[in-house]
Amino acid sequence: MTKPKKSNLKKSIDTDEVAIFLSGIKIFQHLDYDVIVDIAGSMTNESFISGDLLIKRGVSGTKMYIVWAGDVLVEVGDDRRGVAKEISLRRGAVIGEISMLSGKKLTANVIAKSNVIALSLNRESFHKLIRQHESFANALSELMSTRLVEENGIREVGKYKITAKIGEGGMSIVYNAIDPELERDVAIKMLKHQIASRPEVLANFNQEAKIIAQLKHPNIVNVLEMIDAYSTRFIIMEKVDGINLRQYLKKYGVFQPAQTCKIIKELAKALEYAHKLGEKGIIHRDIKPANVIMDPQGNIKLMDFGIAGPAGTADTVVGTPAYMAPEIIKRKTTDGRSDIYALGILAYEMMTGKPPFIGNNFTQTLSMHLNNPPPKLQAGNSELCQGLAHFIGRALVKNPAQRIDNWTEIQQLLRPDATANSAEQSLNSYNDFGIFIRVHEPTKDNINKLKIDIENALSPSQISHSIQPLIPNSLSLEEMKKIDDQADSIASAMTMIDL
Repeated sequence: MTKPKKSNLKKSIDTDEVAIFLSGIKIFQHLDYDVIVDIAGSMTNESFISGDLLIKRGVSGTKMYIVWAGDVLVEVGDDRRGVAKEISLRRGAVIGEISMLSGKKLTANVIAKSNVIALSLNRESFHKLIRQHESFANALSELMSTRLVEENGIREVGKYKITAKIGEGGMSIVYNAIDPELERDVAIKMLKHQIASRPEVLANFNQEAKIIAQLKHPNIVNVLEMIDAYSTRFIIMEKVDGINLRQYLKKYGVFQPAQTCKIIKELAKALEYAHKLGEKGIIHRDIKPANVIMDPQGNIKLMDFGIAGPAGTADTVVGTPAYMAPEIIKRKTTDGRSDIYALGILAYEMMTGKPPFIGNNFTQTLSMHLNNPPPKLQAGNSELCQGLAHFIGRALVKNPAQRIDNWTEIQQLLRPDATANSAEQSLNSYNDFGIFIRVHEPTKDNINKLKIDIENALSPSQISHSIQPLIPNSLSLEEMKKIDDQADSIASAMTMIDL
């Protein structure tokens, strides 16, 4: 075989010409042109004469090729007569990309049928481009999603055999698979490459995997193992028959209040357990309807700890935008209270059908988490559990220092029969108190303006409150003086309370 001649594209083929060519290939079609130009500039061209091997069966691939000119022949396997099946490919064909990603041995020979010029991208340059361009990483995830389930595709991760794609979210793709050794179904979640390509995520993988492997709780889906393959991370989980809460909402609509209380209460047990595990606890970081599954008997399990980790300061923003706590967005120290915030959003969505903060784009959604009070929860019927409403309000407080974080209180609030009064009485650290405001010019306009100012001040804090007039306008001066004296006595005995 003649050794192929190599040269940098910038010297031999115009980079812009290559970029235009790449933009017509499926894997690159939805990328911005400047990203494609960067990819083109990272490629090398290689020349082959008729009969040369571009790819040799049985060796590990280190690069992908795109045919620029000429025809190639792919020899795949052998038929019963010992003759390999032949497939002809022409200009624009992409070959060798899966072996490059996985490091696995190539399963076919690729031979030049004529003189061929191929554009090549080696593994090192490929990974560099993934880290630099999230859109390219996303395109890779789409390619992998296809290759894992197509008839002549990869169809395996480690020892597990992929049988079907189950679903897809913003951060991951889920597959059904079979464990051939134990003959059982498993679920496999593939983190999309734009998440897995972040160095800080993979750097903590080994440490987090050890903690996650310890999660054994009746309300948590067991994680069997994690596998690094195809330039991303795969989470192998027990397969639970049932429906996730996202699917339930789409199919049946909102949940009944008592049902919501039960589900959130079970999830609270799971999170309390996880948050107390190990030295710093394990924070889920991606509580949302798609990650909660309900079996036919109504049992609840929390799944997908793929981006979980110990409490601490996050160097990057990870999670699903509609459920991100403000401290995550600000990249401040995060702990279990971030999960409680997301749990409050989940409860709100179960009752209303949508999360409280949904903007027109990613940036607007994050801004709403930081600045907007949640819309008031309007019950669709009179059965609304007041304790649930109280939990949601206190879970969605922007400042984690003021957010509810006592699991005993949370469990008490989530009793289906909890009322506003019983919920308040159960909270030993919180008591009813009144604030007496003396209005020297009690005109109707002044009173209304004052009420509006108080509402605006209390609304962001999520404090349950009511404003009631205590003094009728018809009182005499002597009666007013008596009430003033009583008010002064009460005020002198009150303890300052930080709202």
